[in-house]
Amino acid sequence: MKKRFRIFLLVYSLVLIMAIGAGLYYVWGLLIDYEASIPDVNMEKHLTDFDENNIRTLYAKFPLKLHEYEDKEAVADRICASVADGELSYRKRAGAYTNSAPVYDVLAGENVIATASFTESGKNGHGFCVWELSDVSFAGYGLEFFDVTVKAPLDAVVFVNGRVIDESYRTSEEPAALTKNISEFVENVPGYKIYTMEHLACMPEIEVNGENIYKAESGEYTVFYDFGTDEELKSQTAGRITAMTREFGAYIINKGSLSRLQSYMVGKAKEYVSNIPAVWAYLVGEEYNYTFTNETIGNFVRYSEDCFSCEASYTLNVTYRKTRSISYDTKLVCTYIKKGGTWYLADFIMENKEDLE
Repeated sequence: MKKRFRIFLLVYSLVLIMAIGAGLYYVWGLLIDYEASIPDVNMEKHLTDFDENNIRTLYAKFPLKLHEYEDKEAVADRICASVADGELSYRKRAGAYTNSAPVYDVLAGENVIATASFTESGKNGHGFCVWELSDVSFAGYGLEFFDVTVKAPLDAVVFVNGRVIDESYRTSEEPAALTKNISEFVENVPGYKIYTMEHLACMPEIEVNGENIYKAESGEYTVFYDFGTDEELKSQTAGRITAMTREFGAYIINKGSLSRLQSYMVGKAKEYVSNIPAVWAYLVGEEYNYTFTNETIGNFVRYSEDCFSCEASYTLNVTYRKTRSISYDTKLVCTYIKKGGTWYLADFIMENKEDLE
């Protein structure tokens, strides 16, 4: 009897131990599955994916949508550099996180470098959610994005990161100053083309190739290439420019000849001087003399082999009644074209002293 009782007690104890073990195993599994279903725990596990040893691999899996002219390796380098000096952490993204769609900010130090999104991929054995890292976005966080505008002469070639820019990025064109009225005299009207590229992750390297151009400062465009000067051509044409300005000044004060003045001109310029009113009335009845001083030719720009512009400035001094004098500080902004081997003024505007001040 005692022997049977001992056997019963042994069997009972073994069953009880097995039941307790099974219960503990179930609870342990339940706790593991429950913990695995907590989004924060999943984010914690993936945090090492963002360290400097692994982030390049992560970025390869969730790359940015880049502009076609981007240097992809340079962008990847910037992504990696964003975590180099900061301790990684995470937080629930305000306004985006929900229990059914967890979204986290990933930080390196105090800077947000990316967002991580999780989606439910199923249920585990205890009916808890299984979360999968479904998206990582680096856009707008560790990277600064750039909008780039390029202005260059029409016949120049623009390169972006070593590639010729596609003409689909050309957003507008504009003529050079005082060139709208010269199309009948030149093969190509000088002007500029403007390209626009938006949302670039890295500032690109932009080069512009062309004859007689240089990189100029601009507060409006990211890169601006302008037409250059030509000192040799300036020297060759200076005498004719000065002869025109003197004839112009003399004509304005009724001391010159309209026909002589127009002999230096074509097109609109010739029309303009024909319509200057009341030239005949200047100091009517007075005897007077005149001289030119401070004669300069500046801002000389060669657009092409058959077109240039310049600013011709002078002071016209008029003396009458022997003791009275008047001085006119004048600047002519001129556009010249080449016709039959000779340079002619095709268009201009006049600025007087009041305009200059």
